Amino acid sequence: MTEKKRKISVGSFFKRYYKYIFLLLGIAGIVVLVIANDPANIEWSLFTEGRFFIILAECFGVWLLIYFLHTLTYYIILKKDGKKIDPWHMFKITFTGFALNNVTPAGLVGGEPYRIMELKKYVSTEKAASATFSFTIVYAAGHLLLWDAGVITYICFGLPGSTLVDILLLTTGGFNLIATFCLIFLRVNLVYPIMRFLTKLPGIGKKIAPMVEAKKEKYMEIDRRINVFRKDWFRFGIVLLIQFVSRLLEALEYFLIIRFFLNGYTPMDGKPFNYFQGLMVMSTCSLIGNLLFLIPMQAGSREGGMQLVLAFLFNEAVKKQIATPTFLVYRFREFICTLIGIIMVAGTRRNKRAIAEAEKREAELALEAEKAEQAAKEAAEINNEQQPVEVEEMEEPIEEKVDENSVEEPNNEDNLQ
Repeated sequence: MTEKKRKISVGSFFKRYYKYIFLLLGIAGIVVLVIANDPANIEWSLFTEGRFFIILAECFGVWLLIYFLHTLTYYIILKKDGKKIDPWHMFKITFTGFALNNVTPAGLVGGEPYRIMELKKYVSTEKAASATFSFTIVYAAGHLLLWDAGVITYICFGLPGSTLVDILLLTTGGFNLIATFCLIFLRVNLVYPIMRFLTKLPGIGKKIAPMVEAKKEKYMEIDRRINVFRKDWFRFGIVLLIQFVSRLLEALEYFLIIRFFLNGYTPMDGKPFNYFQGLMVMSTCSLIGNLLFLIPMQAGSREGGMQLVLAFLFNEAVKKQIATPTFLVYRFREFICTLIGIIMVAGTRRNKRAIAEAEKREAELALEAEKAEQAAKEAAEINNEQQPVEVEEMEEPIEEKVDENSVEEPNNEDNLQ
């Protein structure tokens, strides 16, 4: 007998080796990042200065708090299902997801699929996907709110740029306000329409169409769960506030770095460098970087945005003095966080105890549901048995009346005789 060759589908291969795929993707992204930043032009002497490590430690502290807030956001979105996941493991999933987003083009190519694959170990695919997409929505809304705050800050500082820059930023801010309103208040299905759109693309459309149709119910269930979360205004408002606070903390990082390297210099208004100017720097860098979203880790694009906004605040000599150290500290901190996250990809494992407890709870719930269903069936059977009995009881008096009449009639005839 000839043994049948076991066919390995693309889906099963990805499920089996997805960690290694993401690990290789992350390593490739880091290599691209190093090349894009041109190591030959980096002032390596700054690494030997004690102040470099002081400000670096402050930045790591800020980002530790930011990642904690992102993890908290996931727990609020998952609600009771979040209890199935160990806090440290949830933190690692969140941290690693951002690392993969940093080194992949378009920002969502690596992190979101990885988070879904990891969360599937604890909750259903629909819950994992809906939680991840819901997180992406509030994360994007947090970015839009940051840009709104940046434009407002820019106006409050008297539009310090050139006329062209003022018009550009104000126009972008107007469109951004509309996008913010739509993202927060407009509820539309997301997953199934996107999958339907992919089926119409040339080349891959016909190949994935059967899969999309077969999983239609799952995609619609994911959309339903996302909309249920977004209709819960209390929960949605809390996570949106948390995400906006995390964006403000990112602005705090820029403020700390620039203030550290100013050495007594002040911006062009003659006042000490303050947090709101750091917010303006951060929002401009983020806006320019996201406009060029295809570049991994926004290499070069953030630097361009920073050069633009520093020109508003400082003269050319001061700008040259603080620009390079600021880039270096920010990029080095980001590089270390990304490297740690990529290393975590290979080390992320299932929490067996949490999974065992989750399976036990699911078994108990299934048993309760089975008992309830059995009780409902028994109640229905009793009702069915009682119904014919009631009919017989109604008929018995009628028969008795007929018998009485039939008996009385001969008696009347006897009396007449």
